[in-house]
Order: sequence, then C-alpha cells, then structure tokens
Amino acid sequence: MITANLARFAASYSHAKAGLGDALGLSDDLLHVHTGLALFVAAALLTRRRMRSWWPLGVVAVFAVANEIVDSFGPDPADGFSALDLANTLVWPAVLFLLARRGKAGSAKV
Repeated sequence: MITANLARFAASYSHAKAGLGDALGLSDDLLHVHTGLALFVAAALLTRRRMRSWWPLGVVAVFAVANEIVDSFGPDPADGFSALDLANTLVWPAVLFLLARRGKAGSAKV
C-alpha cells in the first residue's frame, strides 16, 4: 500500500519535473543546478540566516537526497540515486557557502 502510493507519487513527481524542464528548456542537469541555487537563496531568505549559516546548505542537501530517494521509486528506477544529480544540486550552493564563510563582509583583501 505505502509502496504503491510512493510509486504513484514518484511517477507524478517525475512527470512534473520533466514538464518543468521542457517548459523552461532546461536539461535535467541544468534543472538540478538552478534548483539547488534557488533553494539555497530561498532558504537563506526564508530562515533569515546568512549564506554562511549551515541552514540554507542543509535545506539544499536534504532536498537533494529526498529527490534522489523519490527518483529511485519512479517509473525508471535505473535513474534512481545519482551522485551526478547530487553534485549538480549541491556544488554551487556549497561554493557560495564556502565563500561566505571565508571572511566577514567588507573584509576582503584586494
């Protein structure tokens, strides 16, 4: 019962992601990149935390892992857990996070 419901949800979710990618003209990889960046910025704004806080990056990481878990129950389980998808979603938010943690605002050396 739970597995059947999860499989139905995963199929709908997969279809919605494909439709979004088609509507925006984005490949699956580029959709992961943009989603990761959008989630990172939105999480920072909504939680009112700076980008150097672990919270925004944590939100992106939780979403990325949850997305891969749902994908593993989708119509094509071979497209399930993908390290490349995780990397595409997390790399740029992690870069922004590390740059933000590098130093306090305004103290950059030229």
